Amino acid sequence: MFGINKPYFLGIDFGTSYIKAVELTLQKGLPVLVNYGYIEMSFTEGKNAVLAAQSPEKSIHEYLKALLKTLSPKAKSMNMALPGFSGLITLIELPMMEMRELEQAIQFEAHKYIPAPLEDVAFSWEVISQSGVGSEEKSGKKTMEVLLVAALKKEVSKFERYIEGIGMPVDLLELEIFSLARAVSGDTPGSSLIVDIGSRATNLVLVRDGDVRLNRSLNTGGNEITSTLSEGLGITWERAEELKCGTKDFLTQPESALVFSTLDVITSEIRRIFTMYAAKEGADALREIVLSGGTAKMQGLPVYLTNLFHVPVSIANPWQGIQIDDAIRPAVEKLGPSFAIAVGLALGGVDRYRKK
Repeated sequence: MFGINKPYFLGIDFGTSYIKAVELTLQKGLPVLVNYGYIEMSFTEGKNAVLAAQSPEKSIHEYLKALLKTLSPKAKSMNMALPGFSGLITLIELPMMEMRELEQAIQFEAHKYIPAPLEDVAFSWEVISQSGVGSEEKSGKKTMEVLLVAALKKEVSKFERYIEGIGMPVDLLELEIFSLARAVSGDTPGSSLIVDIGSRATNLVLVRDGDVRLNRSLNTGGNEITSTLSEGLGITWERAEELKCGTKDFLTQPESALVFSTLDVITSEIRRIFTMYAAKEGADALREIVLSGGTAKMQGLPVYLTNLFHVPVSIANPWQGIQIDDAIRPAVEKLGPSFAIAVGLALGGVDRYRKK
């Protein structure tokens, strides 16, 4: 009742512009928000520029220490995520086999999909389906689908250096696409496409029945949209950033003459995913698009995508299902989907605790 021996779960999202943190606990079996916060990373001014030039990992380490000092989390460990572009996921279809045989088959198949020597890669796998699929289903053969996840060990080591000397071990390290799917989709049945527009990168994550099936990472994001607004309207970056998530619609109103090339890149990749998935699962297989990241709040974006793809488009609410004190609820809801990865990491800790 007084918090003695209560479990705490801390998720740390290392974005390209911010480090974000969410701390949860459990009360009557339900997740409760204990703590949250963020720190903006500036590598362009004063000592930060010098430090970043000498060692980016050391600079990020210092920002993390400052954030944790402010939050004073009760958790004894943390959960972290690697960016989507630093890893690889692929779905492998194999004949039904015993687990012992499967382990050997995965080792053999991994060489085909991982473009690096296996000794340089940390990889894991999970069986997500054991029913016939695709062409094998038509022939009557029983198959299984295995999700292969890989990341370069040097990328893992880089993130480990972020927390050196912090005094908090890492309980969970995963690709951020899994954190994102956990916070946004949970175990919702059906297929949906999460479009997570970060400041410098965009993740497209196809989720079916709560399982990640496909991921695409694009090297473009919300910063390019802000630049288009700044240059097109002749205003400062800061003012353009305010307008991007303000009440004015720059996408669907006839008077808007701005062309957002970043959105063209994102929508082209969405169209490729829709086409590929429809060819395998049917034209109506993808039931919705869910927007995440800070740019998800851009006025008119849901309508813009609905008009293009003719499916419902919604904005993610990673806080749904989490108990939040009324005193901080307005501030938390204002953050909206931008904290989805941090929330998903904290929920990952909750899931692991429940399975113990």
